Amino acid sequence: MKYFFALGNHPSLSKAEIMAVFPEGQGETGQNGIFLLEVQGKIDAKKTIKQLGGTIKIGEVIAPMKNHEIPQACLDFALEAAPNVNGKFHYGFSNYANAPIDTKKLGMTIKTALRDADYSCRWVMGKEKILSSVIVEQNYLLDKGMEIVFLRDEPGKLFLAQTLAVQPFKELSFRDYGRPGRDDLSGMLPPKLAQIMINLAQGEKTEPLLDPFCGSGTILSEAMLMGYQKLVGTDISAKAISDTKENLEWIKQNFSIKNVKTETKIISATEINKPYKPKTFSAIVTEPYLGPQRGQHEISKTVSELEKLYTQSLKALARIIKQNGKLVMIWPVFIGRERGQSKFFYLNPLYPDWKIVSSGNTNRQTWLYGREGQKVWREIVILQLK
Repeated sequence: MKYFFALGNHPSLSKAEIMAVFPEGQGETGQNGIFLLEVQGKIDAKKTIKQLGGTIKIGEVIAPMKNHEIPQACLDFALEAAPNVNGKFHYGFSNYANAPIDTKKLGMTIKTALRDADYSCRWVMGKEKILSSVIVEQNYLLDKGMEIVFLRDEPGKLFLAQTLAVQPFKELSFRDYGRPGRDDLSGMLPPKLAQIMINLAQGEKTEPLLDPFCGSGTILSEAMLMGYQKLVGTDISAKAISDTKENLEWIKQNFSIKNVKTETKIISATEINKPYKPKTFSAIVTEPYLGPQRGQHEISKTVSELEKLYTQSLKALARIIKQNGKLVMIWPVFIGRERGQSKFFYLNPLYPDWKIVSSGNTNRQTWLYGREGQKVWREIVILQLK
């Protein structure tokens, strides 16, 4: 079956995450932030969207279409779906294809046909050609109707599709801002990015996952929700460990999770090899200390200090990861000024035991994660032992 994924603000990273979750699938880039994936069997879209941090919508590709075939196909589609909805039937359109489709005329045609067939209906419209996930969710297009989607593959072939699930924005916000243990130093990693990193690690969910800079436990919390059964979090800060414990218990209670083993320990990541045996972990996912987030600081000095911390930590982590295990790690990228121009200052820690194995969109095969105006961006790095 063929599905579409509407990608987030970092499409290259989102595509890598999708292919990590569906390694047997055949993926291709579509137009306007769409990724197309062909898989054997069906995808549980509602379950999958909750585990993909970089995807906004998931839907099923119904069929290829010619422009002139669209109106009748949409009308038939709506008339077929309406009897399955109790109460008012809600429908709307998202034109990712930039196809010359008169959605106003089409919307009115469908409304007239539904009413003539004695179905109560509501046409949901937005200001843009593409309905946001918020509009889709809050206007019941998933459970009391449909979002009809037009999209194109890279060569330009037109497809008709239907949205099956949208990113659970309310739940993500609740997990981010509602958790009891949160502060600016240890609680800044967005849950969506934590999900992406965990998926990129491709760890076995029955084996322990380690976060050696666990902060307030965002990565461990998301891993717990994604089905990991053994979680280990360490940090040099006693407060971070306390926050992690509190947040993990909060996740268990609010999402009714049982039978997950958690272990937390106060220890520096530079000495993480002391309490754990060699080749203990097949997946390590972490965001270390990224340096000062506020106020003035000398970037070159900060970079030098962090490079030492990261180099020592990478040396220690190399001793406890399995040979084919993956370390997914964030390195900070500082935005400064040089000769009146903005400049990115990258970290260059020493990692002689490791090799970068990702296929990112930077020169060193990593991904940048950030937005305009941020002083510190994130560089996502996937490492394996040489």
